[in-house]
Amino acid sequence: MLSRVAESLYWMSRYLERAENTARLLDVHLNLNLELTPALGQRRYQDVLAALQVSYFDSQLPSPADLTLESSVQESISSCIGGARENARQIREQISSEMFEQLNKLFLYIRSRPTQDRFAIEPHSVFQKVKDGVHLFQGITDSTMTHGQGWQWIRAGRYLERADLVSGLLLNHLRHFSEESEADPQHYTELLGLLKSCTAWEAYCKVHGAELTNRKVAEFLLLDAEFPHSLHFAISEMARALEALAQTTGMTAQAQLKSKVGKLLAQLRYAAIEELLEQNDFFQQVRSDLSQVNDRLYRVYLSQSFARSTD
Repeated sequence: MLSRVAESLYWMSRYLERAENTARLLDVHLNLNLELTPALGQRRYQDVLAALQVSYFDSQLPSPADLTLESSVQESISSCIGGARENARQIREQISSEMFEQLNKLFLYIRSRPTQDRFAIEPHSVFQKVKDGVHLFQGITDSTMTHGQGWQWIRAGRYLERADLVSGLLLNHLRHFSEESEADPQHYTELLGLLKSCTAWEAYCKVHGAELTNRKVAEFLLLDAEFPHSLHFAISEMARALEALAQTTGMTAQAQLKSKVGKLLAQLRYAAIEELLEQNDFFQQVRSDLSQVNDRLYRVYLSQSFARSTD
């Protein structure tokens, strides 16, 4: 596969995962904000912006509308869907017609005037449409695309992006949590919001019931091997996709890449939750490691030398 094709598949997937994540976080925040004090709501919104890595000045926080509809804002849902569509357009022959049609529908929806009008009245419906659209695209991809090298690039991009987003979310929320804070009713609402931000509320209840504690919530979102939006699950699936790419391409230069991902996965498999939370820089380190994984992916697979060797 040409490196430019692999790169477009990879970023198409990352952009869509980012758009769905942004829609989910903003939707949860707007609902949760009704139950929080103004000061706590403001702080939580800043945590959401930090988790999304949105740049802003303290006196000029971007509004949820900006982060949804404004295509000039790099981190907005509209911008991410536009980036995914542009990457898909460049490799139109590598994906199924159903995939491109679904992505194009989502792009036209988020850029349309009726959607802007609807957002002013009922933002939840817009967020739901985006989430449903991305989920539908992922289902169509799994159902209509050959599960070969291109499909593995889509999976690698999706789960690397998800792992990074979950790490950022936990980094910017768990730092406020302490044993003393558990007695505060507002803190229960924050824990509930954190779980819903990862679509984890119902899944968490099936494992731990409705009791919310800092330790149980952190353990579920970090270490649960079966929940799709846990850090463990995301990195495990990313490792599987990268291993499949190594086998199908026959690339031997990916040993360092495999080592970095393997160390991350081993830490999540065997470390106790207390050990991870006691590491003050754990989440920063995870995000740094994921950035290095992205860099090594480029060096091993997506460099011009690799492109020439596969032409």
